[in-house]
Amino acid sequence: MMTMVEMEDPGLVILPTHRMVSGIRNFSLDSLIDNLMEHFYIDEHDVGAYNAKDISYTIQNILDDKGLHTFVLYIGKDSPLYSLSLKSLDVMKALHPNRHSSYLDLDVSILHTLILDRILGIGEKELANQENLKYTHSILEGVEEIDQGNQQMTFFMSATTIRQIQEVSLANEKMPQKSTYFYPKLITGLVFNKFR
Repeated sequence: MMTMVEMEDPGLVILPTHRMVSGIRNFSLDSLIDNLMEHFYIDEHDVGAYNAKDISYTIQNILDDKGLHTFVLYIGKDSPLYSLSLKSLDVMKALHPNRHSSYLDLDVSILHTLILDRILGIGEKELANQENLKYTHSILEGVEEIDQGNQQMTFFMSATTIRQIQEVSLANEKMPQKSTYFYPKLITGLVFNKFR
């Protein structure tokens, strides 16, 4: 069974899927930042006096302001927020020479390739076994999970756009895991229930 929705339908929304990371041994923030500086411009945003909701608003404002190819790293109230803006897509082309440019342009591809895999060691095996990563569509949940000590860090990102999905599909590429969350969802059991 399937549902057909016009891609240009204004009611079709894609929500972002943020990555919550845990279980990284011998984690060092200084080392992480040093490694990130190779491919990202890094800005600090002080949120020390903010509550979780205020931090969430700040994260959303950063993502809205900077757009695609920017991530926000949150590791707790004792540290600032870090916005990470990709310097150049050339590194993605070098690491994935056989992939179409539409795949390389995806924030999910950039995050997984340059940060999760190369820096934190969360590769295809760990992703398949669902190790180290949990996912959320809520910025507030991503913040609260850190504040409650359930996760080590959260990487917040902008949603994949309809245009990006179209370009990846037309190039016969596959989207990376957890790239899209289409909203609204169909009501569960809609075609099975008998209405009187």
